[in-house]
Amino acid sequence: GFELLGSLVPSSRPSDIFRTGWAEHDQFLSLEPNQPAKINIGISIEPLDSVQNVTARQTPNSGTTALMAQKIGQDLFNFMSSFDTNGASGNQSIVVPANTFDRWWQRFERKIQRDPNFFLKNSE
Repeated sequence: GFELLGSLVPSSRPSDIFRTGWAEHDQFLSLEPNQPAKINIGISIEPLDSVQNVTARQTPNSGTTALMAQKIGQDLFNFMSSFDTNGASGNQSIVVPANTFDRWWQRFERKIQRDPNFFLKNSE
């Protein structure tokens, strides 16, 4: 299927860079290194009203922002939990090495560069 990456509007947004996030898609993760992949790229020319309606739907609202914050927080919690040295099952605290947050932040920045919405695709 097709995935909407964004839109261009001649008066306010005549050019842009659209990130695909393909580096995180299962279809591409299962490929061997240097194995060619076939992709289809579609471009649609639409009336300005249609484009404005689509971009309005893409603008985050407070519900979306809260969901994004929750998903980012869950990603951080999952990452830090994987370093728990205290076996926090049943205990209400997690003991992790001091640099764990820095390591998560570096990982998060790499992933967000590849796909700005990666954390929304995670079902956890």
